Amino acid sequence: MKARTKSLFHFTKSLETLCAILEEGFWPRYCHEYIGWISIDTEFIAIPMVCFCDIPFSRLSEHADFYGKFGIGMTQKW
Repeated sequence: MKARTKSLFHFTKSLETLCAILEEGFWPRYCHEYIGWISIDTEFIAIPMVCFCDIPFSRLSEHADFYGKFGIGMTQKW
């Protein structure tokens, strides 16, 4: 079994959110990252990101069970 596909997927728990993505595009959320190992004055920064997965089709069901039943897939080239 291939560990990855040639597609990227983004899942959400809400049909409303999926429709908003289709109408307006992806809106990043801020992910707090620890950077205390760098010798600067702050320990955390917030980085805007949108998460995608490249799991095989055979595992999409278990992934959707956790992240949400509504999803969009696109090619990695996108």
